[in-house]
Amino acid sequence: MNKSDLMKVVLSVVDSKYPKDISVGEISKDDKLLKSAAKLAERNGLYYYFILRLKELNIDLTLLDNEEERWNEEEQKLAAFKKTLSFLNNMQSRYGMDYILIKACTKIPHIPRDVDILVRNEDKDRIYNLLKREGMKVVYSNPVETAFVKEGYTKLDVYSGIQYIGMNFIDSEFLWNSKIEDEMFEIKYPSLSDEANFLLLLVHSIFGHRSMTLLDFLHMKTLMSNIDKEICRGHASKKGWGAVFDMGLEKLDYLYKRIYKNGETVSFPYLFDRKFMLKCVASIDGLDMKRSEKLFFHISLGLDRLAYGLAKSPFYNYLLAFYIGRKIFNSLGYFIRNRRGDRHGIYGAKR
Repeated sequence: MNKSDLMKVVLSVVDSKYPKDISVGEISKDDKLLKSAAKLAERNGLYYYFILRLKELNIDLTLLDNEEERWNEEEQKLAAFKKTLSFLNNMQSRYGMDYILIKACTKIPHIPRDVDILVRNEDKDRIYNLLKREGMKVVYSNPVETAFVKEGYTKLDVYSGIQYIGMNFIDSEFLWNSKIEDEMFEIKYPSLSDEANFLLLLVHSIFGHRSMTLLDFLHMKTLMSNIDKEICRGHASKKGWGAVFDMGLEKLDYLYKRIYKNGETVSFPYLFDRKFMLKCVASIDGLDMKRSEKLFFHISLGLDRLAYGLAKSPFYNYLLAFYIGRKIFNSLGYFIRNRRGDRHGIYGAKR
């Protein structure tokens, strides 16, 4: 089976609505197919759900290398994630720490690499001190990201706003007014309405990463069937990016038709092409990027393309394992995004 069919294998397992071309029996008889599909699922944030579904289908997972050890790692990550959600809820009840879990693909069971939360701008200093008092350490803090870590917990990224290319795409007031209670892995937590969640994920995929994993796509696909698009379009238009919202919907619909209607294979993670990105930026009302910001925006497109290519190569694993190399690459990315106008970190460089 060629590489393009691996995506069909993953989709057949994780999405019941996918027109199945691959039988479960075929998966269970081919160890190379199973191993390659598991790696693809992992690259797309779906390893936990992929293996969980295979277990439910009684697939012999001994065909996978170190399967038991790898699954134990997933269970440890899940325990850390649940512990982090419980910690945040405890901070909320003890200290009145108001927060919202954001950028979360809550429709698909998965274990995120980090927990992203939104806090109010006026609360950021108090929350900084509270988190430190509870043993959280700042691993890095810059205008693009502020991250806390603690042994046994999932990395915590804290935001007080969402700004890309010098523009505030979503009002904080809109996000806070969209706060709801949700539940994941039997733990309740404050989340966003489907409309606010979709808007944030869409703009983050386009301008934050310039790409989306299969997990992102499946989550947004599910949200699209539930959201009031006029509410989303209304807020996007109010903020000057209504045309980007429509182009984003068209892109998602185009990918859906290719995959689910035409039976084609689309490579994920999916990289938005340069022409699409430039068209999006050109369509934003009132966007006034400085010359330097435009320069660094184009540089960021090149860096995104490089990172996308590296992620597909064996060299990427060596880079991740090499701490200094990973730190240099990440620092370069933060520097470029800062210079192009991205602002999310709550403390910036002053800490």
